[in-house]
Amino acid sequence: MSAKPTNEKSDKLLAELKTIRSELNSAYADFNRSTDADMTDAAVYALSGLNSRYGFIIRQIKELNSLS
Repeated sequence: MSAKPTNEKSDKLLAELKTIRSELNSAYADFNRSTDADMTDAAVYALSGLNSRYGFIIRQIKELNSLS
């Protein structure tokens, strides 16, 4: 029965990863479109945060897989 919570957690992590990928694509597009220095800074800040979240989720998935 312990497999079900792991599958649910895995599904949630994979869904979060998909969301972050979409947000990263959008943030990269914003960065590429930006012409103002402040908007470029904002895009870089957003990309940095999203990359950190992405790395965190990847580590969570790896940890979960190592427990299985």
